[in-house]
Amino acid sequence: MLWEFWGILGFHIGMSYLYFTGLIPEGDDGNWIEQVFSLSWNDSKVIAAITTFFQVFYTNTCYQRYLMLYDDSREVNSQIIRICMHLRLYLAKKHPRHCRLCCRYLLSTIYHFYAHINYEQVRDKRLSNGAVLEHVLVTPDEMSYLCLFDESYRFLISLHWSAKIFRLGATKGEVPANIQKGVVDKMMVIFQKMQLIKDTLELPVPFGYYHLLNLMVLVNLMLWAYQMALSESVLATGVFFFAELIFLGMMQLANQLAQPFGGKEVDFPVNAWLSQVFESAEVMLDAPEDEDNQEAWEDILNREKNISFGSITATQRAGVSGKRPWGYYEAPQSSVAKAGSPLDSARQTGRETSRSEDIPFLNSRGQPSQM
Repeated sequence: MLWEFWGILGFHIGMSYLYFTGLIPEGDDGNWIEQVFSLSWNDSKVIAAITTFFQVFYTNTCYQRYLMLYDDSREVNSQIIRICMHLRLYLAKKHPRHCRLCCRYLLSTIYHFYAHINYEQVRDKRLSNGAVLEHVLVTPDEMSYLCLFDESYRFLISLHWSAKIFRLGATKGEVPANIQKGVVDKMMVIFQKMQLIKDTLELPVPFGYYHLLNLMVLVNLMLWAYQMALSESVLATGVFFFAELIFLGMMQLANQLAQPFGGKEVDFPVNAWLSQVFESAEVMLDAPEDEDNQEAWEDILNREKNISFGSITATQRAGVSGKRPWGYYEAPQSSVAKAGSPLDSARQTGRETSRSEDIPFLNSRGQPSQM
């Protein structure tokens, strides 16, 4: 869109030169020839209003699409981490090989998914030790099998492998049925989100709407370029420059928001997301921990103290009564019974309910008062 910007700006500057040199006559009511070259702002208000409305609508639609793709992408990453946590808790102890293979296929799923969307963005992705990510996640035999299928199906095959390995390990390890269902449900959420992202990216902006909007922006800018060129103000060119910059800049920004998987500044940091997921999965599965040492956990539990952030004072902690879990009750000043009320009559006649016996009244020093 760079050549459009400079082309329209050049047209404006050219019209300004012709106007100041007298080649374009100034409009005058006495000469109909000069009226032919004049253009009123009222004549272009309708086009400017319609163009502004549709451009704002298009930009907002692209931004909503951008946010939806972001939420779905982050949801895929978070579901993978949750599955890794379940693998560590219920499968890593009895069947560690099943756990690691399931996790590797799961990470291979997200890699092949982003590679299908934009292979150039993740092709040279390397780990902190310098190894190529694709060689770590997929063995040569597995890659030769995946190459038999189209790129759009490879992440589905990896996800199926991961689910199958988890089922085998869960059956051998006698993992509870509800845990198995929870892990499979998370895998289905991953599939749904990936398919939704894939379908959204494959659904372009309608051809007619996009090109009609571009034509409206072009016509509107050309009218502004001519009208501002016929102005005698020296600031007209600067005003048109910024107006054109805003209109074309919004169109360019909306186009980038519609396709956020790339190498532009507003695109998603896919490589950073992959590094975050892989490092989190590695920490989740390989963090050193003696899971069988129950005595160590019991010792930690015995030494655990109350969490204190200063919101509950020592007096409030010590004021708990054994009769009720919330301790003593001090009636506010506004709720003190007045003379002639039913409660005052009950006190005068000496009739006390069980509720008045259980809840002592406190004086100003916080001590029980004598009734």
